[in-house]
Amino acid sequence: MRLLLATHSSNSEYNAECDYAILDLTKELARAILKRIVLVSKLKKDDPDLCRMSFWDYSARFIACGTIEDEDFMEGFDDRVELPEGFDTNTSWFKQQRTDMDRMFVDEDSVYWESIPKHTDIYVETRALPVDLIRQVAEM
Repeated sequence: MRLLLATHSSNSEYNAECDYAILDLTKELARAILKRIVLVSKLKKDDPDLCRMSFWDYSARFIACGTIEDEDFMEGFDDRVELPEGFDTNTSWFKQQRTDMDRMFVDEDSVYWESIPKHTDIYVETRALPVDLIRQVAEM
């Protein structure tokens, strides 16, 4: 499942052209995320102050995006949309941004990705994916 995820910047006026993130949510990635969610749950029993855990991860590709808002599948877009089968993200108007310190954040209920665009001091993060969606993909 290839998802287009909404992003949010730590700077309300600048996102370093990290307009969206593309995530190839494979069965293998979904299973790895679920293992991490279980780990967070176990550790939280021992230490209730644990909020979430982060892992180095470059699964989400932060992109600048031209006119994708005009695509039919974007109708009703809120936090995420599944890209249609065969949708080409290697076009000139899908530009992958250079990022550093890419991490996956996992808590008991969801997962999201955060990154620092190169040569900036801001953070850009995706909207969270709920654990139910991750389970659905893991069971495909």
